[in-house]
Amino acid sequence: MQNSLRRSQAQPGQRSLAAPVGNFPSHYRRRIAALVKRGRCFADLAACFPGLIFALATGYGSEAEQAACVEVVESGGSLKSAAEALGLPLWLRRLPAEAFDAPLVAVPCGSTFASHIVNYVPESPQQSALWLERVLFASQTCGEEFAFWMGRQRRLIGSPRESTAIQFLGAWAWFSLNTETRGHSLLRRPWQPSMGLARAVEEMQVWRRRIDLALKLAVICPDAWLQDGTALGFDIVRLKDVGEFVAEAKSMQNCLDQYADQFDEWSARIFSIRNKGTRVATLELAAEISNGGLPNIAQLRGVRNRQVSPEVWQAVFLWLGSQRLRPIPAPRSAREIAHARVELAQAIWQPYVEAISGTRFAEQFLGKIAEHASSNRLRLNSVVPARRRTARRPVALARPVAV
Repeated sequence: MQNSLRRSQAQPGQRSLAAPVGNFPSHYRRRIAALVKRGRCFADLAACFPGLIFALATGYGSEAEQAACVEVVESGGSLKSAAEALGLPLWLRRLPAEAFDAPLVAVPCGSTFASHIVNYVPESPQQSALWLERVLFASQTCGEEFAFWMGRQRRLIGSPRESTAIQFLGAWAWFSLNTETRGHSLLRRPWQPSMGLARAVEEMQVWRRRIDLALKLAVICPDAWLQDGTALGFDIVRLKDVGEFVAEAKSMQNCLDQYADQFDEWSARIFSIRNKGTRVATLELAAEISNGGLPNIAQLRGVRNRQVSPEVWQAVFLWLGSQRLRPIPAPRSAREIAHARVELAQAIWQPYVEAISGTRFAEQFLGKIAEHASSNRLRLNSVVPARRRTARRPVALARPVAV
């Protein structure tokens, strides 16, 4: 293909562009056809650089940049000059007309990015639109480095069902880079450019489950049911917030921080058992209807979910025997619980929502947050929660994390 727009023709082997306007998504064809009618140079542009004529048709750049680009095109200037006039990177030339399904925003322009990303452009025109959308989403949320990482993930191409994972991967990466946020404090490992897709998805899911746990513990019962104490040299300390749960899970090498959906914050209590400051066991007490709502040992596990020594069991029984047992207190109102959880959810997500506000991805993400909150019995636009009817299960301390 020659550099001059007046001499540009489709390359041999290139996808058929006999009717270039017809290859664009239907809702943009009228705008592009209007440009093509202005002259043969625009028809040639639609054939050899679909992204550039699409950008002109959808208002990319300032009015001055658009006018400068049109002047270059009509005067037979080079594709490079026309793209530079509009501020559009040349790497978009590798994409077919089918890729341009939404107005272009935050297109990465760095030379290093451009020289490498072209190696990951999908061969299938049908996959190119989804690929481009995800690259631009990553660029707008976290910058070029994350956009390049996203563009390399071929396994994500062609699977619209992965849209939720993509949205939360973007949020996870953003919180990884913004260390002063509450969301960052809940990360197990932050995003790194060297991460593979499987590890990134795993870490994102761990992070989301920790957020779920934080919301679950937003209104923890102030009544400990049993008092912290010491028995046979072992200190028995109740865990109250997500930070304490995370620290316990890390030290005990279990998944205590991952099972908010299995933990009833009102009818269960989790205690850390320590010997001279070293964590040696995790104890779950649960209320059982069959014994009048009094506490019952649901689980007592050591490091990596191993059996604990008889001394630990004896210490727990001695500690329990020294307490005044009574039924679990009544929970707070559903309205109060939901209100506290909504406030915490807003505090966690607000920095990211503000960072992407004004973008077409913000509304998509808010929809995912509302969907996720609803699945966890929260309503971000209401303080009335859906009532849970499933039976409580004990916390699975050593269940492997599913990817």
